[in-house]
Amino acid sequence: MNNDKSDFDLSLDFLTEKLSILVGDSGGILAIDLFDLFEGSNKISNYIKTIYESTNDKDELEEILIYLESELEHLHWHYKSIKKILRKL
Repeated sequence: MNNDKSDFDLSLDFLTEKLSILVGDSGGILAIDLFDLFEGSNKISNYIKTIYESTNDKDELEEILIYLESELEHLHWHYKSIKKILRKL
């Protein structure tokens, strides 16, 4: 799997500082959630590219789909966390 770094350097500290203005102490949690969503979206993109470029090996495709499902579950967890914080605004 390819782990390309994005051109966009996301600073967790900067993000926490910015979000704390809006949500106070929850800024750190929200920053981590957004950071993980950002990184996860890159992973998902790479998994889909890998599927496209892969051979027709059933085991390889199944493995990629398992990784993809796991990442989607991880992102969904962060989505629910963000939603909980935003409901308080």
